[in-house]
Amino acid sequence: MVTPLGVAMLPLMIGTLVSMLQGFSVLSVLYIGFPIALGVSFFWTWLRLRSQIGEILISDEKVAFRSVFGASSPSDGPEWKLLIDLRPMASGLTVTVGLEEFVLTSSDWPNWSILLNHLQTAYRLGAAAEAP
Repeated sequence: MVTPLGVAMLPLMIGTLVSMLQGFSVLSVLYIGFPIALGVSFFWTWLRLRSQIGEILISDEKVAFRSVFGASSPSDGPEWKLLIDLRPMASGLTVTVGLEEFVLTSSDWPNWSILLNHLQTAYRLGAAAEAP
């Protein structure tokens, strides 16, 4: 939450600096501006945790992607979906699961080769199950 807070506080700090250099009182602006900046950074962090993939579960041809927020609440079970497509990219892989498309960057996953092998196996199992 440090980066979003810094970005949200930057306009407030610049505005108070300019106001202070012009001789205006800035304490009331800080009392109002800081809670607003804190709320914006909290909301930004909340959205980021809900959209960033934190866990990938693979079971045969079914795959479940869970966000960092979703993986932190064990009461919510994974939503299993069929792995539709795998497309390699220069920096990673594009995965189509159900009606959603996810972009996995190889630098974000420490065991990239193992993850890639498991996803390719799940894709082959799904393609073999669809073949007549």
